[in-house]
Amino acid sequence: MNFKQIFEQYPKAWEKLKFFAGYNIFVKEEKLLYWVEEYKEPYPICNLYYFFDAVGVVITIEVSYESGVISGFYFMIDAGNSVQNANGLIYSTRPEAEEAGFIKAFEILENKL
Repeated sequence: MNFKQIFEQYPKAWEKLKFFAGYNIFVKEEKLLYWVEEYKEPYPICNLYYFFDAVGVVITIEVSYESGVISGFYFMIDAGNSVQNANGLIYSTRPEAEEAGFIKAFEILENKL
């Protein structure tokens, strides 16, 4: 994920994330989000699920099947208005679907704030 771009595009949502993390995160490089600078440990991406759950933007990753075989992954978001498969795309890997879902969730949260 390009956290620098998220920081720039969704400033209100970014501030909410910083508050949620105790203001202990920063962008070291555009694709890396870190805890406090002294530790230089990456912020666990799975924590974004907890953050979005807490602000009412629930992300789930679903599996798409074709003839009983996994054909890809897609994300669904419920932000109180049941946005499902918000962009209609199927991704070949779960991390790709997660990234797309997180970006969409940042967009939705920004618009809510």
